[in-house]
Amino acid sequence: MATEANNQTEETKTGESSAAEVTEKPDAAITAPIQAAEEASDEQQNAGEIDFGAILEQFEQEQTVYHAGEMVEGKVVGVSDRGVLVDFGYKSEGIIPAEEFPGGVEGVVSVGDNIEAIIKSIHSGDAPPILSRSDAVSRKIWNDIEEAFNNEATVTGRIIDKTKGGLRVDLNGIEAFLPGSQIDSRPIRSL
Repeated sequence: MATEANNQTEETKTGESSAAEVTEKPDAAITAPIQAAEEASDEQQNAGEIDFGAILEQFEQEQTVYHAGEMVEGKVVGVSDRGVLVDFGYKSEGIIPAEEFPGGVEGVVSVGDNIEAIIKSIHSGDAPPILSRSDAVSRKIWNDIEEAFNNEATVTGRIIDKTKGGLRVDLNGIEAFLPGSQIDSRPIRSL
């Protein structure tokens, strides 16, 4: 009887340890500072000190460096009449000014949305980084046009105006010029 109780206790302990072993691995960016703190605390446990300077230095080395003109992706964390706050992994949130949303911010983006933007200015002072959604959209469209050109693919556009030598064409927000000689395989006299 006592042997059965010991076996049941061992099975319970074994079952608990296997459940504890099945855990998800956290993100490396989160675990690195924790591991550094644990290593520092193991080394200095006898002295009772933790080297927070070393932990901070390691954390700062792992941070991504951002530059003006760089495309970033982030999560919308706030929407107001002044603009949209975006968390893109920098030490402070960036702001997309409300002027970039001519119809208003409401209905275009909401908190929790992922959004791409271009860094317009990034200062280490008190001002938040300024981001541009319209520049990011234009850059993406331009990259699509370049890719179509390199692959010799056809692009479609909307004619917006007639000029002296041809037509002005809107290619999803990028304005292009279509010479009159390229409109058709035969010359068009009355353009």
